[in-house]
Amino acid sequence: MRILFLTSQSLITQHWPAVGELLQPVLRAAKGEFDIEDLEELCRDGRAVAGAVFDEGGRMVLALVFEFLLFPQISTVNVIALAGHDMDEAAATFWPTFREWAKESGASHIQASTSPAMSRLLRPLGFRHTYDLVRAPC
Repeated sequence: MRILFLTSQSLITQHWPAVGELLQPVLRAAKGEFDIEDLEELCRDGRAVAGAVFDEGGRMVLALVFEFLLFPQISTVNVIALAGHDMDEAAATFWPTFREWAKESGASHIQASTSPAMSRLLRPLGFRHTYDLVRAPC
């Protein structure tokens, strides 16, 4: 598997249609925080980074968008959106490389706000329940 971070405008332009298509199902689980255009804008503005994982045949099998969050005591990579095909296999191949890259980039943790189903999917990758997110309208 090959991993590509979309770190330039030309890479975003070239690969965003496929990234957006893979991430589209995430919108059903999101609670109105963002749409695909918002994610693309975050990446184009440099506030987030999109990543793509390709199988041996060159097909994009996993896409994600993440940002760095800096707390006083830790730095995290916050996964905003993650989706793909054959997630177990793609994650098993991609995850060790991504963890190492995040560590080399200064992060001490990787986090995500997820649905219970996605939390279960991420548990084998070392994710543990940390907080319950609650929200009320103003």
